[in-house]
Amino acid sequence: MTKYAKVLVVVTMFFGGGIVSDAMAQSRSIIMESDTIILHGPWAESFMLLQTRRLRFNAFNAPASYGTFHYGNFIVSGGNQGGHFGLLVGDRIYAYEFIHSYGAITSPLGKGFIHPHPTEPSVIRYVAIESGQALTVTRGVAQTVNGQVTIPLPEHFAMVTSEIEPLTVTLTPMGAPALIYIKEVSRERITVAMKPSDFSEYRDIEFSYHVTGVRDGFEKQEIIVADDRQSEITIREDVQKRIDAYIERDRARLGVEDHIMD
Repeated sequence: MTKYAKVLVVVTMFFGGGIVSDAMAQSRSIIMESDTIILHGPWAESFMLLQTRRLRFNAFNAPASYGTFHYGNFIVSGGNQGGHFGLLVGDRIYAYEFIHSYGAITSPLGKGFIHPHPTEPSVIRYVAIESGQALTVTRGVAQTVNGQVTIPLPEHFAMVTSEIEPLTVTLTPMGAPALIYIKEVSRERITVAMKPSDFSEYRDIEFSYHVTGVRDGFEKQEIIVADDRQSEITIREDVQKRIDAYIERDRARLGVEDHIMD
């Protein structure tokens, strides 16, 4: 295949174990079936059906690719557009397993999930709780013993929750109008006690608790930002280093060593 050739076709089909293309294609229909497809250069204005186990798309932009179907990784490289993997624009993106992003995922319409209806051919649509902070939450039900109790919080909660920002705790007594309060609180545990006179009247009670913190390293998030700074996230330096190290490990695991392939 001629390097950097411009290919104008109506239907182009490739079959085989691997395809490497340095071409710019403008076509009505492009069908590729292969284990591996690597595309270099400005690929534009095509109705694409890509059936492959691994797709690497090294393009400066892809303004009009109307459909892709593949079985493995779909990697878009940003070329010289900046220090990112690229820009993927479309009306709808479907994933049968999961979507993993190394950056933030934002939407003006909100985020949520759908759950299949148990008896009807429909779905139940929930919307995620929104906040101006990156919050962490743990909750549960406990019971006092002789008027108080210390509740260990999950180990993972302390790992992701800031020790700089204060924790907030909500307590709700169950079965009796008793007054209960927080004696001690940390990322590792909370201690809850009853008012002595209420303990004398109601004895030990069951209650629910809800502990909220701020994600470690995300304490200084800006809430109002200019349009051209929407993608900026303020992260504490030591946490950013851990995130960068994780991204490098994950890219190595996926075989994504460079932003653009040679």
